[in-house]
Amino acid sequence: MNRHRGYRSVAAGGLILAAGLILAGSAGCSANNEAPYVTPERLDSGLIVILPGLEGPSMNNSDQQQGLYDSGLPYAIHIYDWIGSQVGVSYAFDQPACRRKAAEVAAFIADYQAHHPGRPVFLLGHSGGGAIAVFAAEAMPEGHALAGLVTMAAALSPEYDLSKALVHCGGRMANFYTPTDWFLRGLTGIGQNLDGVPGATAGYDGFRLPANGSAQRARLFSSLRQISWNSSMIQRGNLGGHFGWASHNWIMADLAPILREWAPKYAARPAGQPAASATGPQSPADPGIPGQPAERP
Repeated sequence: MNRHRGYRSVAAGGLILAAGLILAGSAGCSANNEAPYVTPERLDSGLIVILPGLEGPSMNNSDQQQGLYDSGLPYAIHIYDWIGSQVGVSYAFDQPACRRKAAEVAAFIADYQAHHPGRPVFLLGHSGGGAIAVFAAEAMPEGHALAGLVTMAAALSPEYDLSKALVHCGGRMANFYTPTDWFLRGLTGIGQNLDGVPGATAGYDGFRLPANGSAQRARLFSSLRQISWNSSMIQRGNLGGHFGWASHNWIMADLAPILREWAPKYAARPAGQPAASATGPQSPADPGIPGQPAERP
């Protein structure tokens, strides 16, 4: 047993090094949370929060941000750097840190909602960011809800209980996965998902109910929208694999319409209700969203 654990520790150490080098190659891009993506007018319409994968803010997130912007959605589009100073891949072996970061994301969103009551907030996460997005949905304080939750290549075990997250987003959740994501499947096979479970991963297999799941869990799970990659997405730039979900054209054609569909289902603020404050939200890990609320006619 000890020898097995030793082999696993060595493999995990090698995994962190190898994955860190690969992910570093796609990183190196700071988040642009200024105009045209974040403006007072957009903030007064709503907010889309993008959580990067373990590489931190990268061109992948920038392409997602640009695709959402070019789709014509009227909301502010904010890339939230939740990684901080910790080595990204190490979060797979540090569940308490994952929960702390998710709580910070939830506080950030709740702060925005306090300043802009009634505006819809959509939370999107890719890879490790998909797991943090689910944890953040679970951590939303009482009286605060998401207009929608999207996971892409989520580094969570397939039977992870989504019940609380589904409640906090009104059942408006979509999970994008693909059996061509050998990168993620290899990482979770040698290492583990961000919920601490090794092996199969929802980014590769999708989420599923356990055989002994309760009726209530099954009812909530039925609201989950699961979309597997297919070859028709290639014409929209999504070639599959781990990073296909960052395709600008795919974001415009496939993801943005889902957010547009969900928006009317989220309770809108009373007509003419102004934003509560002139400042954007602040969080311990993020510099906040700049700008003044738009003047209302």
